[in-house]
Amino acid sequence: MNRPALLPDDGLSRALVALGVAILVVGLVVGAIAPVAGISGLGSTGSVGEPKQVDPAEVGSEGSLSAVEQQLAQRLAERARSGAVNLSSGDIEQARERVNGTEYQSLLQQYSSVANQTGNTEQTIAYRRMLEAQATFIDSLDRYNRVHDRYEAFRDAEYTAVELADARTRPDLSEYEAGSDKPSPVDETQIYRSAHRLSRLAGAVNESGTRLNRRYQRLSNLSNRNFTTTRASINESVGNVTTRQETVRDQTFVSTDLTVAEHSRTASFSDPLSIRGSVTANGSGVENGTLNVTAGNQTLEATTGPNGSFAVSYRPALVSANTSSVTVAYVPENDSAHAPVSERLNVKFTRETPHAEVTAEPESLSYDDRLMVSGWVSVEGTGVPDAPYVILVGGQVFARNETDETGRFDASEPLSSSVADGERTVRVLVPLEDRTLASTSANTTVDIVELGTNLSAAATDVDGQTVRVSGRFSRLNGGGIPNQTADIAVNGTSVATTETTANGSFATAVAVPSAQLDGGLLGGSRTIGVEASYQDTGSNLAPSRATDSLTVRTSGQPVLLGGLAALVIALGGGALLARRRPWEAGGGEAGGDGLDEPMVSTGQVGRSDEDTTSLLAAAREQLGSDPETAIRVGYAALRDRIERRNAVPGDGRTHWEFYRDCEAADVDEETLETLRAVTERYEQVAYAAEGVGTDAARSTIETVDSFVDESTGTTPGGSD
Repeated sequence: MNRPALLPDDGLSRALVALGVAILVVGLVVGAIAPVAGISGLGSTGSVGEPKQVDPAEVGSEGSLSAVEQQLAQRLAERARSGAVNLSSGDIEQARERVNGTEYQSLLQQYSSVANQTGNTEQTIAYRRMLEAQATFIDSLDRYNRVHDRYEAFRDAEYTAVELADARTRPDLSEYEAGSDKPSPVDETQIYRSAHRLSRLAGAVNESGTRLNRRYQRLSNLSNRNFTTTRASINESVGNVTTRQETVRDQTFVSTDLTVAEHSRTASFSDPLSIRGSVTANGSGVENGTLNVTAGNQTLEATTGPNGSFAVSYRPALVSANTSSVTVAYVPENDSAHAPVSERLNVKFTRETPHAEVTAEPESLSYDDRLMVSGWVSVEGTGVPDAPYVILVGGQVFARNETDETGRFDASEPLSSSVADGERTVRVLVPLEDRTLASTSANTTVDIVELGTNLSAAATDVDGQTVRVSGRFSRLNGGGIPNQTADIAVNGTSVATTETTANGSFATAVAVPSAQLDGGLLGGSRTIGVEASYQDTGSNLAPSRATDSLTVRTSGQPVLLGGLAALVIALGGGALLARRRPWEAGGGEAGGDGLDEPMVSTGQVGRSDEDTTSLLAAAREQLGSDPETAIRVGYAALRDRIERRNAVPGDGRTHWEFYRDCEAADVDEETLETLRAVTERYEQVAYAAEGVGTDAARSTIETVDSFVDESTGTTPGGSD
């Protein structure tokens, strides 16, 4: 029998094939050159008349970069200065726009890009911090102004003529006629509350203004720019608020005084700070008044006695080491007529090192046994309250918290697997830096005993190229061990890892390395060894391993001549199709393409619905990481269901042979349609060079899932 030639024998067809090859080569060369040529267009204008965006990477030399940096810095500084001037003139919104608008943000981003290349990153940070501080200052001013307007409205409120004429709403005017203030329809409580809120807001303005001034000073030192006028504008805004608040205080509150009669000049944890004094209003002692004693970042609350006197004793444990003063403040209630008052005292704090103790029980334990660690942090026999601590077991964090009011701590947790077996140190660390108490620590030891383990594994063939491995990692007494990593190997080659679940079980589908599936030209079968193992030298769990084996069919390799023919046909393209030979017109059935179809075995003996469900679960598990394996496993699940529900034998049949067997067995159209769609996708995975994406794989698995759900419960025997 004469076989057809791979290439046409007439000159025209050969010329068309040669032309197709030439076009392909030219296209590849142009495709490689075009992206490189496109690089030269970076930074060009987008359209006629649009200015080119400055790209710092294109500016060029260091000198050019420096010039751009100077220009951007000048524009940033001018916007900041104008924003501060707007504040002093009362234009809050304009000031906010100057530093919060998109133009400022764009300038800052460009400046940051250039400054990073010239090494001036400190200036970038300084500009950003100044921006944050100025935004906070603006917000503080805005809130004070709005509350002050409301306060003034309350004070200026008057009774209307109608209210004065009506006996039901007319106030008692006797005191007013005798010379007192004119009565107001607004409850005095509202005025007091507004005034107290203004007092707090004024403090926020002063604090944020001070911080902003420091940021401008820092920026001035780094950039050698003069921000004197800007800082003067900030001080003017703060001064304006201070003046207005003094007026609010004088016209709203009764005269209130805080007097400190005696206080310590030095203090430490073992030598507490002592303060005595009194609070009076209109000359009378303020009883049950609230006092805040603040040292650095720590505040102690106290209460005045029956005659307004107070005596405070304070042990400075966590006060910042550079603190040199203490503030005592009387904080009246929001509806009180008393004014808030405070007194600042100079105090020198001295640093001490506390003593720590720790115990651990039991002395010997294994994985998941409960370990109890307790101890005490003290200075000269006095417990340190609220001291932060961290407990480490074998270098691993076991617990963290703060000591109670007596300086004691307790922690009880199960021992994790991450602590290696052997004698291990239990350490409590009190991490204090730049505080009036220094860091300290204490150690003890426990004996960690290795826990014996057991690992089981079972391997199931999915489609000849994928194996599903499942098993359980447990203690010798049977309890499952969760959150551990098992390594999966095929014929000694590690192919995957998997995590154990809450009950110690695991299941995963792995692709068999292609080298293990070499069946030669004609194919055949091979025995594959699968091993699951656990071994972690940093753990207190003993190593364990389990093996299983299975036989899989291997497909033959495509004939070299068939591959060559496919390449020639692809290059010839439409030319060969346009000039078809008589021998081409008489082609065989679909599926006779000369390619060897892989044998698919699902192993019918002893199968059940659970097998199909298990395969589907394995397919879904592979969707995100290996969509092609997911399709292979999904096809196996579909075929498994059809074989059992339609009594169609499938052992040793390729995918298209099995499809034709289903046609011959009068399987219903819906089943055939589903099988054909999934088979075509399976064939794409088996042969296509471009592969299959996650979306296509997910669609295929959903198709199989839907079919399995609908077919559950039907009886064998083909179509209805």
